[in-house]
Amino acid sequence: EQDVSMSYKEFSTRAARRSALLTLRVLERLSALRTSVVAS
Repeated sequence: EQDVSMSYKEFSTRAARRSALLTLRVLERLSALRTSVVAS
């Protein structure tokens, strides 16, 4: 039971880190698009 909870915690933290990286990447792309639109 303890191993299951540990693996679940590890999995959730890994998933949270991955989603955070994806969100940052999307925000960077959006800001780049905004600056390119403003520049043109």
